[in-house]
Amino acid sequence: MSHPAPSNLFKSTRRNPAWLFTAVLVLATGGPALGKDPAQREITRDFQKTVALSGNQGLSLDHRFGHVHIHGDSGQEVRISAKIHVQDRNSADAQDFAQKIQIEVRESSDGVHVRTIYPDTKSYLPSIRIGGRTSYSVDYEIAMPAEAPLWLHNEFGTAEVSGVHGWSQIENGHGVLTVRDAGAAKLVNSFGRIELSNASGNCSVTGNNDAVKVSNVKGTLEVRNRFGEIEVSQISGAATIYGGNGSVSLSGSGGNSTINNSFGEVVVRNINGSLSVSNSNGKIDASDVSANAELKTSFGAVEATRIGGTLTVHNNNGSVDISEARGFVSATTSFGTVNASHLHNGANIVTGNGAIELTDIQGDVYTKTSFGSVHVENVKGKFTAQDSNGAVGARAIEGDATVDTSFSGVTLENIGGKILVNNQNGAIDVTAASSSGCKDIVLKTSFSHIAVRVPTNAGYKVAAHTSFGHINTELPIAATGTIDGNSLNGVIGNGRFSRVTADLLWQFSYFFARAKENAFRITRVAVGVKENFSNSSSLAHFTSVTSPPATASPEIRSHK
Repeated sequence: MSHPAPSNLFKSTRRNPAWLFTAVLVLATGGPALGKDPAQREITRDFQKTVALSGNQGLSLDHRFGHVHIHGDSGQEVRISAKIHVQDRNSADAQDFAQKIQIEVRESSDGVHVRTIYPDTKSYLPSIRIGGRTSYSVDYEIAMPAEAPLWLHNEFGTAEVSGVHGWSQIENGHGVLTVRDAGAAKLVNSFGRIELSNASGNCSVTGNNDAVKVSNVKGTLEVRNRFGEIEVSQISGAATIYGGNGSVSLSGSGGNSTINNSFGEVVVRNINGSLSVSNSNGKIDASDVSANAELKTSFGAVEATRIGGTLTVHNNNGSVDISEARGFVSATTSFGTVNASHLHNGANIVTGNGAIELTDIQGDVYTKTSFGSVHVENVKGKFTAQDSNGAVGARAIEGDATVDTSFSGVTLENIGGKILVNNQNGAIDVTAASSSGCKDIVLKTSFSHIAVRVPTNAGYKVAAHTSFGHINTELPIAATGTIDGNSLNGVIGNGRFSRVTADLLWQFSYFFARAKENAFRITRVAVGVKENFSNSSSLAHFTSVTSPPATASPEIRSHK
């Protein structure tokens, strides 16, 4: 059966601008019945008709003012049962009006077409008798072949369809639309809730000004709604959702899924495919996505858990929380904190005016923030931090650590690779990993002190310089060149590995080094502000420790 285009099927239902005025007048002064008036006389009339279908023929119903219930049945017959209700103060007028309401049943090559015709109407609307109180409605109960296609158009009443497995197109307005045990379906409703459950086929649902609920669709799904919440669950194929001014919930999708929303929270669970969410002024909460995920919002938090592929987060004025991502993670936000853990392929984290906290990262990590702290632990890769006006702390970094910050302290512990710190107006405290061997160390700060811990069996070439300060050490250092309280050039151990240079300018301080055994067998080299000059300005620079080949002549580089 060839399906007639919706524009042809419901052509007679198109309304001109005058309809809007007439509809308001009907609701205000009389017309279709929405309830009973005890002072009126009610007349009812029944209509029944049975029509057989053949082949791929289907059913179409064009109706207004009343409830419609259609259910699928065995056999090839369409059984139509309608009840006509009319109320009027005058029984004779009610009886006369009821007789004029006609139900047209027309058979054609594509099936059976049913239409409700009211007396004295234009576009199915009754003329209004000023001062009259006639009200009316028609309720349908229809059984049809379960596998036949269905077209339904209804307004000002609920529509309920169940057990129709053929393709269906249903349009409703000003009433609840409920569809159960369906096939492929296209549903449209305005000013009423939509509920779709247990559909076998691709489905499209469009709602306005009320909630949409869809569950258990064996196929793809597209949902559009305004001014109402959307709740979707158990979709075997891809899901595409366009919402607005309401929350969105998607739980269980068997394909790539896309959600666009504004002014409402978005919650997503169990996506077997990729996920893309774009939201405004609302939170995003996504978990258990098997492939890549891209999450974007503003003025709301973002939470992502168990992402199977890469994860990209764009946020404004909201926090970001990430837990377990298999692919590379890129997260940017402003005016919000970022917390992430158990990332399996590295991360790039950028925020403004917010703190960053990362733990258990496999791969390289880059962080950037301002007016917020950075704290990172357990990174199996390189660590890079750019910060302003915030403290930076890192622990258990297997690769190189590079930090650039100001107006706060830097604490690095158990660093396995090279260390480079550029700080202003903040302390530096670093510890090289005991099992990593000798790696270059470059440290620079001002208005504070520097503390360095290296393995006791390491070999370093040391060049330290301070202006207006002192250098003291308890650690055995074989000094070379000029020795005074402001500079030190020498060797720790055999000196055949790395090179250390420290330069402290405008620093009323002292360089203090001592050997101390602990569980990690580390040595402490510290540059600290002398107590009686603790409020004086300073600039400290602690340069690199490089590892030339054992056969090469050691090179000592000073930074004066």
